[in-house]
Amino acid sequence: MIGDLAKLIDKFDNDRIKGLTDFEQVQIFNALKDLEMYQKTGTISEFMELKCIREAQAKRKRG
Repeated sequence: MIGDLAKLIDKFDNDRIKGLTDFEQVQIFNALKDLEMYQKTGTISEFMELKCIREAQAKRKRG
């Protein structure tokens, strides 16, 4: 399953998906990345903590 998820993430990251807007494609990509992170952590609390850290880092990066 994890290998299939990685392939799907790669497809959404590198290919333009016909019938989706850029916004929709980004939203799906982000959801897939969240699912991947959740699978790696295994618990909702760890996932939420990492997600908050990731969002804070992205916010700082944007300025």
